[in-house]
Amino acid sequence: MDKKRGRGRPRKHAIDETASESIAVAALKSMEGAVANASTAKGKGTAKDEGAGRKLRRRGRPRKVVEAAAVTPIDDAAAAGAAGAAAVDDAVIDAKLKDDDGDEEYVHQEDDGDDGDDGDDGDDYVDGDDAIDVEFQPRAKKQKKVRILSKKRGIASTLLQKGRIIRTLKDLSSARDKIERIYGLDRAKLLKLAIVKECFENDLFNVRQETIEPTSPFWFESKHSSELPNAGRDLQDDIAHIWASMDAHPAQFGAVSEKEYNALFKVRAEPIDCQIGETGISLSAGQKAELPVLPTYQRYGLVYNAGAFVTDMAWHTTKRGDEQVQYLVLALSQYGQEPDDKHLRMFGKEEHIACLQVFRFDPHTLSLEKIHDILHPYGEVWDLKWHEALDQTEDTIGALFFACQEGTVRSLNIPTTASEEPVLCQATNIALGVKGNCVTTFDFVSVSRVICGFQNGYVAEFDLCDTQALQRPSYYLQVCSTYISTIVTAHSEFEASTIGAVSLDGYFYIFDPASIHTSKVKTSRYRGGNQFPIVYMPKLYSFFCTDGANIVRAVPPRASFAQHSMGSMPTTVTALSASTLHPMLLSGLSSGGLYITNAVRRLLTGVKNVASVGRTLRLWKWDYNPSADQYRLDPNYEVEKAGGGEISTIELDAPQVAITATKWNESTECGRFYSFSISAGIVTIERIGEK
Repeated sequence: MDKKRGRGRPRKHAIDETASESIAVAALKSMEGAVANASTAKGKGTAKDEGAGRKLRRRGRPRKVVEAAAVTPIDDAAAAGAAGAAAVDDAVIDAKLKDDDGDEEYVHQEDDGDDGDDGDDGDDYVDGDDAIDVEFQPRAKKQKKVRILSKKRGIASTLLQKGRIIRTLKDLSSARDKIERIYGLDRAKLLKLAIVKECFENDLFNVRQETIEPTSPFWFESKHSSELPNAGRDLQDDIAHIWASMDAHPAQFGAVSEKEYNALFKVRAEPIDCQIGETGISLSAGQKAELPVLPTYQRYGLVYNAGAFVTDMAWHTTKRGDEQVQYLVLALSQYGQEPDDKHLRMFGKEEHIACLQVFRFDPHTLSLEKIHDILHPYGEVWDLKWHEALDQTEDTIGALFFACQEGTVRSLNIPTTASEEPVLCQATNIALGVKGNCVTTFDFVSVSRVICGFQNGYVAEFDLCDTQALQRPSYYLQVCSTYISTIVTAHSEFEASTIGAVSLDGYFYIFDPASIHTSKVKTSRYRGGNQFPIVYMPKLYSFFCTDGANIVRAVPPRASFAQHSMGSMPTTVTALSASTLHPMLLSGLSSGGLYITNAVRRLLTGVKNVASVGRTLRLWKWDYNPSADQYRLDPNYEVEKAGGGEISTIELDAPQVAITATKWNESTECGRFYSFSISAGIVTIERIGEK
């Protein structure tokens, strides 16, 4: 024990069983001697005791010893107690210095006055009546200290303790600080985020079937905005009122012959020559083909030739007993051959014949059966949305809402019975709009509330339960300065619903529909354009949008300044799709490429780990050869880094291969299926992952 040690962390000591016995014996003997000395020293003044000359101090500046004259005289019992306590302390220290295996550390230091003082304060002896200054300072391990701090962090905000000013995402370098600022400290909300991170972080670009089923330990339900109840109102009553409103205004259909159909709606008569990998196929309008066997791996899906320009699509699921039935609806245009066709204009009203086709899809056999072919005179339609709260009835499979080019939002109850021949829609169940202005986009705020954006930058909200006020909105206020291209509802069970709206001038606003002017926030200004897709991902409580060009961004409504760059795509992003079941984001490009990104690995990690964990995968790539009039589908996967660069890499590609729409299937049985379409009218359906 006399071996000298270098500077650094002192050695730690502990007490064993033998040391405990020696402590007790030494303590008893010292107390007996102390009592005897105290009785003889009474009345004789103070005397230096050599046995008490050691002073046990921690390292550092010595403490000044109190002069004996300044000490109040004590009686025999007090002197005995003090001397006994000092003896016990000496015995404890001597025993502790015998063992080096403990967790506590005690420093034995004789004060010799060599710490920078003149030596006057380092007396080795104290009076017998003075209490010996013995100081113990156990030092905990560094790991234990960190663990104690981490426990305290779960209770209070670390950002408040740090007192830092947060202006941009770069100020949130710590992953914990970033998650706290973006999502808050709600334990239930953070628990759901932890479940999503645990379940999907390791699956880079895959969705396992067991993770999206209700029997999974990672399962929790995320509803559509159309399934959310209204505050202070009964959900079932609202649904009953909506059905009553639709029944009061039934849709009207008229049968048309094949000759009349061809005269009203012209499809592409020539077959399309496609080459998928090394396999060549020819598809006429209305034909499909399964994906061929590839040399290296098998991909499960099909391609379908719609014969016309696909403006939008939407999946829908109903139940037939214990089984789920999948439906896919396509919105078709007959004026998609030329991108500058005047019938595709965005401003003003435009009325012409367009088409809605409804298919029944079997995921086991990959059959795609057309059950409805509906012509309508409302121009091009987009924003196809099924009202998820209006379940299947005996006569209908659901209520389909869509925005029309003629300036309204309409809904149709799609019949359950398949139509043997095409029909012409003469009247819809519901029509929402404002006279003198045209609706450009819409979304559901709740079961019965629909919010719409207009060409002049105004927004309006309609109540579907009030049959007399479908043309009189609850409010009509200006949010943007010009044409609103997209409006999306962000809903959460932990916070109030918010609305995201973007206009053609590139401004993206987020606001609370209950108080628009006092809550409106301008997140940023992006590159203006006529295509600005926005989606909301309930699993991560975030918007996903583009910058008007090739960069995809995540915008959390709670901290809109903390915009995460999901990656820089090769060309302009034209379509996005998110699911309520998993955090995989689909991005369709104008070059015909379809990419998938795992948003968990970007939002729930630190800012510094983007280069190491951020990746995006190219699923498909369509190409077109104008000289041979042939399309080629590249099925090879390609992994790219999800860099956060701000440089746009815009390329000019053939307009025939631009992706016009992409959508996830959001049922628990077919949640791994997705579909996308290109301008030529070719629809691709595939399931990711193994069977």
